[in-house]
Amino acid sequence: MSPPLLFSTIEVTRQAFYRSTLSYAIVNLKPIVPGHVLVIPNRPVSRLTDLTTPELTSLITSVQNVGRVIEHAYGGDALTVACQDGKAAGTVYTSRPLPYHASEVPWRLLFTEKG
Repeated sequence: MSPPLLFSTIEVTRQAFYRSTLSYAIVNLKPIVPGHVLVIPNRPVSRLTDLTTPELTSLITSVQNVGRVIEHAYGGDALTVACQDGKAAGTVYTSRPLPYHASEVPWRLLFTEKG
């Protein structure tokens, strides 16, 4: 059996809807829009540079795979993929820092210019 998946101190094993060998994805508990997900490396790290090459490869491949699914599922035609890498970049710090993760948000063009 696989070890439990932790996001900071919260066990998220049951919330994981996607898993690869070195990363997983969960729905954001405080989404910006429906379909906002987090893609997280299995090994908790604080910074992007702390990931090994295989972990980084898995993370970005997982972002790509999950992005295709959420874009299709939510009728999106674009994605915002964001990573806040360190406190000055906006990483949320409470009593314990959140582990490094990528945030994906599906978007669709709502307005078009009439020409």
